[in-house]
Amino acid sequence: MIPSTEEPPRPIIRLSAVAVAIGFAGVSTLMLCTPWTRVPISSSGAPPSIIGALLAAAVPAIMSGFLLWFAARADCPWHRRQMRSAIKWAMGMGALGFLIGFTAPLFTSSKKMLGPLLAFYITGPLGIPLGLAIRSLLPFVLLSNLPSYAPATPREELSWLPRCQLALVTAAITYLANIILECNTLRHNPNAIAPIELTLIPFVSIPNAALGFLAAWGLAAIRDLRSPTPKCGRLHNRLAVVLGVLAVTRFATLATGNLLLLRDAHRLPSMPPEEIDRYVRTHASLDHFRLALAADNPNASAPSLDTLAQASRKKLLASRHHLLPVLGKSSEARTGTPAIHLLLQHPNLSEASRTSLARIKNTAAP
Repeated sequence: MIPSTEEPPRPIIRLSAVAVAIGFAGVSTLMLCTPWTRVPISSSGAPPSIIGALLAAAVPAIMSGFLLWFAARADCPWHRRQMRSAIKWAMGMGALGFLIGFTAPLFTSSKKMLGPLLAFYITGPLGIPLGLAIRSLLPFVLLSNLPSYAPATPREELSWLPRCQLALVTAAITYLANIILECNTLRHNPNAIAPIELTLIPFVSIPNAALGFLAAWGLAAIRDLRSPTPKCGRLHNRLAVVLGVLAVTRFATLATGNLLLLRDAHRLPSMPPEEIDRYVRTHASLDHFRLALAADNPNASAPSLDTLAQASRKKLLASRHHLLPVLGKSSEARTGTPAIHLLLQHPNLSEASRTSLARIKNTAAP
């Protein structure tokens, strides 16, 4: 038996590690799905290769696995010692990778100035997760000195802990499912999104994960309210129930909107001329994604394309005068939305609309 000689991390710290691990898992999922979306992210217009996506997904996956290991087994002194040793290995491998990347071009390449870039952006950062993974898996692969340990001194039961664990699991499932659904929507029309907006998918999925967290918390509060011995106060439970109901309602609205968007992603690029004309007339305000989907339809007539051009022009002007630009907004405001690029390439677009779009596209943003 290995006695517990130090206080294990507090539950809030371990739950925070789970939340950060969910974020890393979302980034890893996006990296894996990037070739599937077929969105061109390089200057050559080709999507990334599967091998490149696997390598890019491995780094956040290793970080996510380490954080989940910490959250699950940080109450064991043996595991804590292995984690500390893994962090030391990560720092050592990162320093070694930095040194190799910095000095190797001095002897093997005529472009000696590539050394700092290689060390700072490739070999150094890759050494950290590599060392973390090797040292974390080493004792389990060798099966040596695996512990039979006594659990940490039992804490007083925290009433919110099981509820928070359930809510975090729900948030993780919602977060990863939202990223996969976004990538599945892009797969049907990769030209409907600017390449830089692909990197925003993990961030725009956070509100949906928060809604999943609140919904699970509220449902658990309903169960606690009906219990003869509630673990939390009635005011806390009632507030949680209200927030949970609001989250479920908002989540249902978003889910319905995503299903409709997925349906439009299937239908719009291949609609016959009469249907695409009717769709454009009946949907006065289309978002950027639907505008690009409709503009990519080869059957669209000139009147429909003129309507789409007017809507794209209004959205581009609105993005230029937006007070709080986010990543990708400034680039979009300078070069135009994907819908404008697709409209300019459409053979059925009238000359007046083509001239107007080309003029606004080439105008520098203020």
